[in-house]
Amino acid sequence: MNVDPEFKRALQLMPEEEKDKLVLRLLRRDPALAAKLRFELLATDSVEDKREEMKNRIYGRVQEATIHYNTPGILLWDARAISSEIAAHVKTTSDKLGDISLNSFLVLQLLLNNNKHIAESSDDRIHTLSMFILSKIFKMMVAIQKLPEDDRLAFKDDFIVIGELIGNNDRLFRKAMQNGLDLYWLTLYDIPKDIATIHQQLLDKKLLK
Repeated sequence: MNVDPEFKRALQLMPEEEKDKLVLRLLRRDPALAAKLRFELLATDSVEDKREEMKNRIYGRVQEATIHYNTPGILLWDARAISSEIAAHVKTTSDKLGDISLNSFLVLQLLLNNNKHIAESSDDRIHTLSMFILSKIFKMMVAIQKLPEDDRLAFKDDFIVIGELIGNNDRLFRKAMQNGLDLYWLTLYDIPKDIATIHQQLLDKKLLK
């Protein structure tokens, strides 16, 4: 919502007690906004601390999902739940680097622990899980290309391993090729400068779905 100057002046002229009541009412209706404001006003941990805490949580959640692995669909359900937690962390802390690094860590842990499970399943059963992984990779590449060059190097090691793991999994490799992901972009960490355009063109062709 855009706040026009007239509306902004009217808000500024409201009595403090009325403003406080309005803020509390808004926060009750928007838990995400409340969490963000609480972090900004009261948190003693840094964004980096929260990112590391989230990373440990991802590791534990993926380990648990792997121990209790049943089907690719259930693994996908767990992965989506973890992804939602990452999104909540990013919204609360405005952690743009964490958005990439935590999603990269999630994909890496999923493949390190479940590549064999995925390889042993049929193409139909792994399709949606594969699209989840490939879509994450494309979104991360788009986000990385928007960063200053020095910041991009932080994700190189994870991306190389992810590329190698996909390359060693025939089913995932075929899915990657069918959906426009060149593994050299990962294994050589050579992300095209026009990756955002490439990604949009693939979506327009109804791929990555």
